[in-house]
Amino acid sequence: MGFEIGGGEHDHDLHVLAVNRDIVPEGGGVFPKIAAANGGEIPVTDFLMHDVDPYAILKAITHSFELRMRPVGAEGLPIRVTRPSDVPEQE
Repeated sequence: MGFEIGGGEHDHDLHVLAVNRDIVPEGGGVFPKIAAANGGEIPVTDFLMHDVDPYAILKAITHSFELRMRPVGAEGLPIRVTRPSDVPEQE
């Protein structure tokens, strides 16, 4: 079904969310069908993956990845980089 990466300042965890094969119907559009058969929700098992670097997994499964965190007040507004820089300054 999917995965989640979360945590705080000191540690990040990888969770794999999986749907039991026994409830997956034949054909396409399976997630709406699963939800309809389960009170509007998709029941999953949440596997906490131990001894795994979540960012190594993310790097291994993606060819391209972008994470953009912006303040709510800037939502939907175009942003233009007018001055690229480095920290610390590079020559």
